[in-house]
Amino acid sequence: MIPSQQRALLELEDRLLDDLPSVVALRVAFARKLFDRLPLSEGDLAALGADARGHRILLAMLAGAGVVTRAVDGEPWQTSSEFEALLSLRGESFRRRCDFVAMAAADLLAGGDALLFDLPAFMSRSGTFGFFRYD
Repeated sequence: MIPSQQRALLELEDRLLDDLPSVVALRVAFARKLFDRLPLSEGDLAALGADARGHRILLAMLAGAGVVTRAVDGEPWQTSSEFEALLSLRGESFRRRCDFVAMAAADLLAGGDALLFDLPAFMSRSGTFGFFRYD
């Protein structure tokens, strides 16, 4: 892989990890092993029954992030070539970074006030504190 291609993939990774809705969609997709089931046709989605609605929303979120694509409406959903290359380059480390970003975001949302005004309390409740020092 030439450096400009690798740089583009790392920029994609940064863009995805900087966008909380993308992180949420990616974590759900990984947990449900969605990428292992692609390509998915409309028939495949319909066969999911009650889960079809959630999968359609998830696929729309992932498409908005550039993770999945389909050539035209009605064609099967598939992993975008860029995301496929990112997974080949970063693999499990990308998935773990998604999990870490979600954990850090949850800490900040739940304890932002304590982070700013009661650091020891934030540190005692933070799920990510084992990875960082906040002082």
